[in-house]
Amino acid sequence: MADVANIARAINYSYGFLPFNYLGLPVGKRMNRVDAWNEVVSKLLDTLATWKINLLSIALRRSFFWGFKENEKKIVWVRWQKILADKKDGGLGIRSIKAKNMSLLGKWRWRYLNETGALWRKVISKIHGSDGGFEAVSGSRQKGGVWSSIIGCCSELNQMGISLRNLMV
Repeated sequence: MADVANIARAINYSYGFLPFNYLGLPVGKRMNRVDAWNEVVSKLLDTLATWKINLLSIALRRSFFWGFKENEKKIVWVRWQKILADKKDGGLGIRSIKAKNMSLLGKWRWRYLNETGALWRKVISKIHGSDGGFEAVSGSRQKGGVWSSIIGCCSELNQMGISLRNLMV
């Protein structure tokens, strides 16, 4: 063991014993045993719990803020727009899930326009055309899948009078 310590010190490395954790995963444990995964599963569940609030639907968010219970009517004292408004505008600053989703989907349009040499972009161009399918006439038949959802989001923004093309050029 002294030889290992001397060699490790000479090449500026440290050494240890099994099992140990690397990037949060156990190394050197018998991973074919269910109990070896308990720590990993526990960390995953803790992380998922923090994400749950961000994934609540708008209806559930409304129920939470307004204190609604099923089959119960109440007076709404604050408009939903006020809840969604920025704090600097006198609101609570609770973000709209739809707006956040549309902005993230719109970012793919920006990436498509800017990452011209990327392999993923070349694949999209082969499938949806050189414009990525963004210039397709609305209502035309799409290929389906995630990219078609991105195209649909950009089309919806255009129908609302928001031109991502003009904003990104």
